[in-house]
Amino acid sequence: MYTIVKDGVAICGASEIDGKPTEEMKREAERTGGKIVEAKINKPFINPRIQMHGQYSTIVRADRVDYNYSVVEIPTEAVRQNIVAESKQEAEKRILAIAPIWKQINAIADPDLEITAKVKAVRDASNALEDEIQAMDRDGLAVLAVEVWSGWPEVSKTIQ
Repeated sequence: MYTIVKDGVAICGASEIDGKPTEEMKREAERTGGKIVEAKINKPFINPRIQMHGQYSTIVRADRVDYNYSVVEIPTEAVRQNIVAESKQEAEKRILAIAPIWKQINAIADPDLEITAKVKAVRDASNALEDEIQAMDRDGLAVLAVEVWSGWPEVSKTIQ
């Protein structure tokens, strides 16, 4: 990755082919009176569930530009709300795998105990997971895998 630097300021970058600056970038450096130097983006690892990349600082040296990103902690309550939304989406996906909406509506009008029992089991599990999420600390929220949570019921067969 490369950046054009002029008068100690990084003015544009990230233009390369096969690890070399592009011809367009070379022309831009000539046009602006800047020079091409190597650039390095220093993004620390984040857990996207509880953190995000924040602002970055630019350090311009004679031969290199470093872009250093900060890490911003997402507030725990926002993390919790995001995971609850994720659990609701997972429950919806599992319910639709049991029976499409029209089949569920028919099961209400003309009671189908198999469909209603399976759907209820997923809804009950979803509610239990939501209660668990509300009780979790930040570390627990960081590692919770909603899709493979052990409390989801086994649904042996879809109903079409």
